Amino acid sequence: MRDYRGLCYTLPEVRALPYGKGLIAFERLLRAVMSNFPRGKCHIGAYAVELCFGISMVAGDFCAQGERLWHAWNHDPRLDVHVDITARQFEASLPRALVTAQPQHLYAISEKSTVDLHIGPRVLPETIERHLIAAGFL
Repeated sequence: MRDYRGLCYTLPEVRALPYGKGLIAFERLLRAVMSNFPRGKCHIGAYAVELCFGISMVAGDFCAQGERLWHAWNHDPRLDVHVDITARQFEASLPRALVTAQPQHLYAISEKSTVDLHIGPRVLPETIERHLIAAGFL
């Protein structure tokens, strides 16, 4: 198992971000209302983060243990950090709300590998949208 300490923000550092506490609660909500979250749900998680927190959705590859797997996550250009609430689908030792300023160790952004090309138009499932509205995120 890879040691990610030093690459990812600690929980207190994540909570200190302007949207940190909300991001942690947001991930918990999605985990509670979506079956098998985050497995195969990166595009939904990243799009929901973009809608609720205004953090741009990006796509490319998640690089872990010699593998490169298509993935979607978020990038906050104001703070120059990458935010990912679905990375645990690749490795359980990752934080539930992963934030890193060192994306080169985990991610490879690709202009040719957008969500629209892999998944189709960005759409939030209606049931998820209802839960986000009820919780005050939308």
